[in-house]
Amino acid sequence: MVRPLKKRMKWRFRAVWLVTGWLLIGMVGLTLITGCDRPLLPQQNVGWIVYQNERYNFQFPRPENWEPVLMPTNRDGEAFVDPRNPDVQIRGWASQLRLPLDTEGLTSPSARPPASGVNFTTAQGLAALLQVDVGEEVSLMRLTLTLNGVEYNWEGQSPSDQFSEYYPLFNYIASQFQVQN
Repeated sequence: MVRPLKKRMKWRFRAVWLVTGWLLIGMVGLTLITGCDRPLLPQQNVGWIVYQNERYNFQFPRPENWEPVLMPTNRDGEAFVDPRNPDVQIRGWASQLRLPLDTEGLTSPSARPPASGVNFTTAQGLAALLQVDVGEEVSLMRLTLTLNGVEYNWEGQSPSDQFSEYYPLFNYIASQFQVQN
């Protein structure tokens, strides 16, 4: 039995709308999912400069408009502040490890306490410890890695109520931290 043309067109029309609706839902869902894995950096329309430390041969990128500031303590490194928000800073520094004394009063690599662990790998492939400390007023992300008797540190800091905005930026910079041999 052949259905009348009007009924066949009605079913085709419904089928086209149903398929179109599902495709639209799928595309919107895919856009939301794939859009979430790309960091939304607060500095995405700003160029980048690489800070290089000549003494300890480490480097990390920073937004080109961020201004250098004095390190808060006597560390070998550099700190930079966001000119739009002076409460937001990034800094990198390094220092020679001080080996503890063994039982005979001599320094010994074997007397050094075990590393506190690693949970992060930089884009260069360096194993590191990445810590996030969310405080009531100030929050920070700190990258620490030890290589050839040197402890390397990088840190990003912001007011706690803005930390979620800067987290992707801090995470990106930490992932790009490099040590040159």
